[in-house]
Amino acid sequence: MKTGQLGKQDYIRERQEANGLKIEPFNQTVDLKLASYDITPTMIAMSTKLGMLETVYQAKDTSLYIKVRAKDTVLVVSNEYFSVPPDMAGYVVSRVSKVADGFGHVSTSIDPNWKGALLIALSNPTNKAIKIGVGRDRGPNTRGDSLATVSFHYLHAPVTEEARPDPNFKGMRLDLLQSKRYSARPGIKAILNRFLHFRRRRFTDDFFKYVTDEIITLESWPEVSKVLNGLGSADRPNPFAQYIVKENWLTVLLGWARKHWVFVLALMFVVLYALGMIPEELESWVVDKLKKLKEFRDLIPVP
Repeated sequence: MKTGQLGKQDYIRERQEANGLKIEPFNQTVDLKLASYDITPTMIAMSTKLGMLETVYQAKDTSLYIKVRAKDTVLVVSNEYFSVPPDMAGYVVSRVSKVADGFGHVSTSIDPNWKGALLIALSNPTNKAIKIGVGRDRGPNTRGDSLATVSFHYLHAPVTEEARPDPNFKGMRLDLLQSKRYSARPGIKAILNRFLHFRRRRFTDDFFKYVTDEIITLESWPEVSKVLNGLGSADRPNPFAQYIVKENWLTVLLGWARKHWVFVLALMFVVLYALGMIPEELESWVVDKLKKLKEFRDLIPVP
């Protein structure tokens, strides 16, 4: 009987067995570790604040990335599809590099008989957006950002399909994505967000339509993965290509302005003041606040 945690050679051997653990794509060169496997992201990442997919940006070197906004959590679909045998279970933990970037810890489990991609929740508790490289071509020498690490263990006895904790859980946890989707949210704020983020709303709708129409299995995953990574195929273009925003001077400027919004507001005030376009009441209010700030500063003892 097989026991213990899988090591590097176990992952390779399991892949060759008919009913063994399957990981697709399998990057033996980079993502396979001594006793674990690194999980990488597709460009499908839903903001739990808005219930919409994050905007995907293309850098000048053609690489893709998303930004996880401050105080937000994104649900990222993994690039890897897992087919887990009944005598095995796994758990997912954070990578130190991601926690060092500012993300919160990741911790979840993979049940026996699981079939599908994973859904990784990344929380950004910081006050600034954090970039993640996504949608890379998964060749033997290329990779996206590693989101987390998965380790598998053999069980003492196999688990039957009927004995799964919740047989309604499907690959990619589409049930969870649907529950967080913008269309499931009532209220004026939700309606306003749909209007303001119309491009992201269409991206979200097109994704759900795609996964509903497509039959997703271990065999079909290589083509599905290409689509979710922003790549085209020989017979059809990528259906999400229209939602990838190419990085240019305008996107860089808007990103900088969003990050330094206090400075931008102050600069706008100075310009409007110089042009005489500031109402006297507002001008007096600002001057009064600045005087009080100066008075407070003068109270601080000089070292």
